[in-house]
Amino acid sequence: MSPRGVRVRKHTRRHYPPARPSPRNRRKEPAYIGPSLDQVIDDVVSGRRSGFTWTGGYKFDIDDPVLMDALYGKLHGRTIYAVARTNRTLGEWESRGSPKDIGHNFGIALWRASDGTVYADDVYVENAVGTAEDDQHALEIARKYNQFVILKVDGRYRKWSFLEGPGYDVVIRGQGADRSFEPVVE
Repeated sequence: MSPRGVRVRKHTRRHYPPARPSPRNRRKEPAYIGPSLDQVIDDVVSGRRSGFTWTGGYKFDIDDPVLMDALYGKLHGRTIYAVARTNRTLGEWESRGSPKDIGHNFGIALWRASDGTVYADDVYVENAVGTAEDDQHALEIARKYNQFVILKVDGRYRKWSFLEGPGYDVVIRGQGADRSFEPVVE
């Protein structure tokens, strides 16, 4: 008998699942191989990059082949859509403090306009298969946030493109780090 008067059988053991999954059982993702968020901001401000999308699950620059190869491999043939949730400059974002809204599918998208203004928008990344219905769903999400341009990254064909909201066109100026993206009313 135990000190409290409860009989315990030593040969009987209850098997409960662990409170948390063991690290050995989790699927290992490759380590992130790119720059830090501070380096990315400096690169966009200085003009070395035209843009960057940074979430907990996806960190990529469409002009960086190493990061894009890693992203395409991670997608396993799926498609993602990056939709901004805000329209604000980097200065407005910095005055708000450090980024607090970074999760697996949401974070920050930095991009540079042709006039040199750097924007830091909250971004949401939608996972999908990549059908026409998925394109429509991404456009509905964009309308909800009053956005007109959606970045589509296709893991199956290993390419990216822009979806344009109705009545808008995306004007792309320049190449690489000199590239700028702007929605223009048709």
